[in-house]
Amino acid sequence: MNIFDPRNYGANPNDNIDDTQAIQSALDAAKLAGGGKVVLDEGTYIIKGTGTASDGALRIYSNTEITGEGMGKTILKLADGWSAKITGLIRTPVNQVTTDVIIRDLTLDGNRANSTADVDGIMTGVLPGKSEHDDRILIERVEIHDVSRIAFNPHEQTKNLIIRDSVAHHNSWDGFIADFVSNAIYENNVAYANDRHGFNVVTHSHDVILRNNVAYGNAENGIVVQRGAGSQTVEGWQDMLNRDILIEGNTVYNNGSNGILFKQAENSQIINNVIYGNGHDGIQLEGANEIIVDGNQILSSTIFGIEIRPYTGSLGGPGSSYDNMIINNVVTAVQKAFVETGSTTMNDTFAGNLIGSLGVSLVSSSTITSNSISFVYDKIHLTVTLPQNYGTGGEETPPPPPPPIDPPPTQGVFLSGNEKDNTLTGTDYNDTIKGRSGYDKLYGGKGDDYLEGNEGGDILNGGLGKDTMKGGLGFDTFAFTSFAEAGQGDVIQDFNVRADKLDLTDMMKSFVGFTKAKAFAEGYIKLVQNGENTEVYVDQDGLSGSGASKLLAVLDKTVVTAFRDTNYIMPDVGLPKPVVTTPDANMSPSPVNLAGTTGNDTLHGSNGVDTLKGNSGDDKLYGYAGDDSMWGNVGNDTLLGGKGSDWMKGGEGADLFGVTVNGTDRDTIEDLRIHDGDRIQIDNILNYDQTTDAISDFVRFTTVGTDTVLSVDADGLDNGSQFIAVATIKGVTGLNADQLHLDGDLILTQNVNV
Repeated sequence: MNIFDPRNYGANPNDNIDDTQAIQSALDAAKLAGGGKVVLDEGTYIIKGTGTASDGALRIYSNTEITGEGMGKTILKLADGWSAKITGLIRTPVNQVTTDVIIRDLTLDGNRANSTADVDGIMTGVLPGKSEHDDRILIERVEIHDVSRIAFNPHEQTKNLIIRDSVAHHNSWDGFIADFVSNAIYENNVAYANDRHGFNVVTHSHDVILRNNVAYGNAENGIVVQRGAGSQTVEGWQDMLNRDILIEGNTVYNNGSNGILFKQAENSQIINNVIYGNGHDGIQLEGANEIIVDGNQILSSTIFGIEIRPYTGSLGGPGSSYDNMIINNVVTAVQKAFVETGSTTMNDTFAGNLIGSLGVSLVSSSTITSNSISFVYDKIHLTVTLPQNYGTGGEETPPPPPPPIDPPPTQGVFLSGNEKDNTLTGTDYNDTIKGRSGYDKLYGGKGDDYLEGNEGGDILNGGLGKDTMKGGLGFDTFAFTSFAEAGQGDVIQDFNVRADKLDLTDMMKSFVGFTKAKAFAEGYIKLVQNGENTEVYVDQDGLSGSGASKLLAVLDKTVVTAFRDTNYIMPDVGLPKPVVTTPDANMSPSPVNLAGTTGNDTLHGSNGVDTLKGNSGDDKLYGYAGDDSMWGNVGNDTLLGGKGSDWMKGGEGADLFGVTVNGTDRDTIEDLRIHDGDRIQIDNILNYDQTTDAISDFVRFTTVGTDTVLSVDADGLDNGSQFIAVATIKGVTGLNADQLHLDGDLILTQNVNV
């Protein structure tokens, strides 16, 4: 084989002088010789375009190989300040057929931080609309980074293409694309931190295999198969659809949208992939038909495991999704395992999948069974013809391994609850734990864990390590049990200062000299505003000791001044509890029927039988005497029944129910939801001292059928045990006075209120 060295044509690496013409002269010499091998020595070569986008920077012709000393060793770098579009730092010539090309063992640096041009990395193909195609192209052990468009960009049309053992990262668009490509294999590649997709198969590509690749940390989808925009064929959109695509054995994680997306594709297969931690679905089929989804592990995702939906975009073409086979997959730690949407999603089969207790939402005539079914199919198989000038390249120095990537969490666990109240415990590794719709308790253990409560009032304890916690819907408690958990600063993504709590009880029991009443004044806990976040610091010996405070948690998008005493659960003496004074001067002179507005209203009843209804604000309702009906509706409301047997319903929000000890009156609390932030305040309690008295001497909860009766002894043991029933709590059982009081959900006052 003819060997051509660009240094013989004037190229000189590492001098920051333009080497484009010298390298191109070597490529041109190979062309004139009928083919050859252009060998680039180690170092950085500066290249530029011609000013005509379709020229690219370097043009490689038929029967030619360009090779370097390895990724990260031989570097072709775009010149600083370049501003004209370049469709390929290396490309096959536009508007002519090129065959038998090899590009390997080098790095392309698009230098997008120091240029303003639209630049692709490698481009192949003949002009759109023509019947000709480039053929037998091999790209291996090539790194492309920081181009302002697409890194690996085989385009209209390329056949018999192999891209393998290559890396694309930090590019403005996609890492790897297959645009009007056929009979192609993309294998053992890595795409990460690209601004759009990791891998993108588009525009009538067919007979394409993506196997054993890794796609992670890309801004949109990890792998997407979709039709192109517009029609580049005489036949119209029908020939724009991708078909006969095999996605097999890939690892796809932590991408911004879906792990794998098939949009307007058909007759393809998604087999044996590992998918987790993506921002939307694990796998999404949109306007797709006859897709086999078999043997994948979808270990976590923000939304659904596998979603099938119609295409409703503007490109035209098929919108329905139908006749898809979802078989033998393992799905954990998602909101729902399988979801179908839209009236044109139909005839899909779900069988032999392992989804535990995860829910599904299916439409039309789709069926689901945990049993395996007899279904035999032929896996897509390709034979790709290598370039005629291909050699193993044994003389090349082995390239360095791809940039380090996060391995799949083979030792951590992915746990998901269900609609029940679950207790889920992680391991010593990096776990993902999601509670779902019950009132759940999530424990991370060691490792850097991700805990998400989802619906319901949940308790989340990250344990050791730098954990990330998200309560989700409902009013949640974030628990810290040991000072050893401080230091790295767990992240709480959605702390709600109106209802959520930090439970520091077990941690602070061991703090030297700690009292709850002086927790802040003596430096045991400190809140610091840092930008839009609140940082929580704890110190186990306070200001008087020599120990340093440590960062316990960072509460995203919270303001220090918005925190309330009820946001903390601590041992020992309680922080000041809310005191509700008697607004007698505002009492109505006669029975009333009042309704609030959408604002924060204060409604005053009378000494008669009143009806008070709040609306959507944080309302205060005062019943006074009489058997009143009080309904807070939406918002965090305060309902103080006063004397009489009152009916109280808080509605949505974190509500306070005020019960007065007054002879034989018995109130009814219709919808107490402690886990959603509701609290009970009992007025007219005499001589109760939080530091010495047992709460059980003053308050008892007794289960009666499906309800709970609240009984009170107003003076405790002073005059013997004299409990009287003061309220019936409907539909709630299992209440514990000691725990409610410790959590700040049961408040005792000496006030004789309305």
